[in-house]
Amino acid sequence: MNNLIDRLEQEKVEYVVKQAAIEDALEENPEISSRQRMLLNIQLHSLLELITVLEARITDLREINNYK
Repeated sequence: MNNLIDRLEQEKVEYVVKQAAIEDALEENPEISSRQRMLLNIQLHSLLELITVLEARITDLREINNYK
């Protein structure tokens, strides 16, 4: 169980890094076209959703693991 939690935590970190890269790209590149900006915002939203789901799953697994 701990191995699964660790893997999910690592996956979450990878998504957070990608999220930060997209946020930086949006802030640092004002010349990005509106279409590219829209696509990056969609990716950003998707990453935030994934991170939220992973955090919830990690919390659930920790609670389950504590009851064993």
